[in-house]
Amino acid sequence: MALAAHPGGSATDLGHEGGGLTNKVFAPFMPLMQPAWLGALPIVRAATDPDARSGQYYGPRFLAGGHPVVETPSRRARDAGDARRLWERSEALTGIRFAIAA
Repeated sequence: MALAAHPGGSATDLGHEGGGLTNKVFAPFMPLMQPAWLGALPIVRAATDPDARSGQYYGPRFLAGGHPVVETPSRRARDAGDARRLWERSEALTGIRFAIAA
């Protein structure tokens, strides 16, 4: 089964050491981010939800924060052609091939 999850905007150490623009832009908003434990819940739900179905995507209820819900990935993330190209490129780079039923 393949599932995906994202933590939303979570107050963690990730990205604090870098000097990139994103780190600088988001630094003032860190006090408004949800706590790290809440950001971990979508990942925990994806790993433990007995009703999970392959292909589901979990994230915070309000995109950047909140308890986990099943989300609909963006149109681009659902593009079958992009998925096929990504899979083929991954096989080419790793040298590993998997026979997966369509």
